[in-house]
Amino acid sequence: TVGLLIDRVLEIGADFRRRPDRPSRVEYDTYSDLRDRIAETRLEPFAEAVLRRGDTDDVQIITTLAHLISRHKPQEDDVADRRISMSPEITEPLNIMISHWMDTLLTSTTASRHDAVEVIEALRRLPDRRHLPTLEALLKENLRRWREAKARWRQDGGRRSLDSDTSTSYNLQYRAAFATVGGDRALKVMSQYLLDDLFGIDAAHCLRDLHDARVGSPRNTRKWPDFAVIARRQSLGRLWNSQPVAEEAVPILAAIGALLAVAAAEHEQRRAINLAFVAFQMPVGEADDLIASLLDAK
Repeated sequence: TVGLLIDRVLEIGADFRRRPDRPSRVEYDTYSDLRDRIAETRLEPFAEAVLRRGDTDDVQIITTLAHLISRHKPQEDDVADRRISMSPEITEPLNIMISHWMDTLLTSTTASRHDAVEVIEALRRLPDRRHLPTLEALLKENLRRWREAKARWRQDGGRRSLDSDTSTSYNLQYRAAFATVGGDRALKVMSQYLLDDLFGIDAAHCLRDLHDARVGSPRNTRKWPDFAVIARRQSLGRLWNSQPVAEEAVPILAAIGALLAVAAAEHEQRRAINLAFVAFQMPVGEADDLIASLLDAK
């Protein structure tokens, strides 16, 4: 049964972590094959098996089960956004379990940044806006740890090689989680991060994704605006975008204005231009003055 397969994956994973040596290719292939078999199982028995094992504070069990949820094969009608669709009798206990996992990783002294991302990827399969406060706290903690890891590496003069905690960005996973869960709070949180040096551009992309979801825009079909085209339109007296400004674009435009309001350093100008590339994929209203400032910065 799927429960026995999950137990075997947990057992092998625990053995891998205890061993001083790396698993052989054959051993790891066996482990991967088991996870692949679990991903192909029927959804309801899989969910029930996870629920029977998910009431735990063990970080390794949590991250293993979360990984199995995130990679479980979508149902035919769920392929587009990979959300798991089941009856509330199953999804509600799963959401309670994920909430407990998030709280556990947030307070854990042993969980890594990657461990938290495993749970966040599971959350994307079962998005629920009740998780947003804890998701916000996990993002804040992730960025704090990442900054500290980068600072330690710089203080060491870059003499040691970059470890995964220093070099790995999980921004894509966090921004995708906020965009998938959605809602006014997600918009507010992302707006507050637009000037963050590590996450600001990703926050803008998340706002753009929230806009696209709200208006039903197709994903992955937009081209970044060409500032040369913008300049030609200005010279012809045309507005770059005559539609009313999108609510998701408003905080991005404000952040761009803040970056350009003073004699910005070159890196701040680049950040402003990168934010503009995202903002101009949405309606921005009458933005001639801002466009002129961006062209000067460029």
